[in-house]
Amino acid sequence: MSKAVHKHIVHSVVLFISSLVTIIVLSELSFRGYIYLKFGPVAFRPPIMTSDPKLGWRMIENISIHTTCLDASGKQYELSFSTSSGGFRKYPLRLEKHQRILFIGDSFTAANDVSDSKTYYSLVGDAIGTTIFAYGCGGYGSLQEYMILDEYLDAISPDVVVWQFCYNDFFDNSWPMARERGNEMRRPFLSEDGKIFYAGSNNDSSLRHFLSKYMLLTRRLFEKAYEIESYIGMRFNFEQNINEIGLRHEGFRQSVQTTRKIMSMVRNRIPKARIVAFSVDNTQPYLDQFQEIAKEQQIEFIDGIGSAIQNAEDRGITVRSSDKFHWNETGNSICANLIVCYLRSTPGATVPYGGQ
Repeated sequence: MSKAVHKHIVHSVVLFISSLVTIIVLSELSFRGYIYLKFGPVAFRPPIMTSDPKLGWRMIENISIHTTCLDASGKQYELSFSTSSGGFRKYPLRLEKHQRILFIGDSFTAANDVSDSKTYYSLVGDAIGTTIFAYGCGGYGSLQEYMILDEYLDAISPDVVVWQFCYNDFFDNSWPMARERGNEMRRPFLSEDGKIFYAGSNNDSSLRHFLSKYMLLTRRLFEKAYEIESYIGMRFNFEQNINEIGLRHEGFRQSVQTTRKIMSMVRNRIPKARIVAFSVDNTQPYLDQFQEIAKEQQIEFIDGIGSAIQNAEDRGITVRSSDKFHWNETGNSICANLIVCYLRSTPGATVPYGGQ
């Protein structure tokens, strides 16, 4: 090959790569401009979770975010989001002597799109005049929530623990189910013999992870591909199968047993304290299983919160954030009102944890 030909090939390759990079950068900048105009600065807020060797991931502590958000209807509102010690959404600096309630859950309790004072647990605390602690983290299963409880229980000494369920807990509590659903982040799981093991990938060096983390355009393309796969049945078809056959689905049945063991661990960790649970949705057959597990473990269950949210939505009330799944301030308010009504109607059930 002559030097002239070699030089021409090198020049062509460099030109191609330069053009490709330029197109990618311009496309990314254009997409970021579009996202900013449509959703505002909330789309660019800093990360709120970080990897953790024990839990898989957890909330970042002591962060403060002030921005604007859009709810599911496109209405804009101000967001004031913060975490405190340990990544808690609420952890009072002063531990008052009156009753303490600890709320534990997943992304609905993390409430990423709800201001500190508008979360359901803050509203509960304001209504009944008690000290509130709250920890929620997106994507958490029941075992991770138990591990948070175990880590902080003795320091908080709550009188009441409020446990927030979501139907997808059954997918997050089982490695085969999580993998089937495409959630392969590394996290702890509970084996059949009651031992904790870790499964999933935490490979932050992969090209897909890099593109998803730093480029909004490719992240959105991956999300769209995921939605298309779901729509045509390549993903989540097992959920439809569960809806049809319930506990006859082997994976779901095993996950129910695992969830039962985890909630037994919760009850054994606080054998005399009051535990109150609720589900953010009324999806079947999952809701029935939550209720049965709660009954077995002498956990009180607040029924109707998921139905109340759905009924409000059916009446045209906007109860969800821009992702059309999690609650906005209105959804949190509906949930808080029902929890307050329940706690006020059953005041005699409280057994102080500190009195064990």
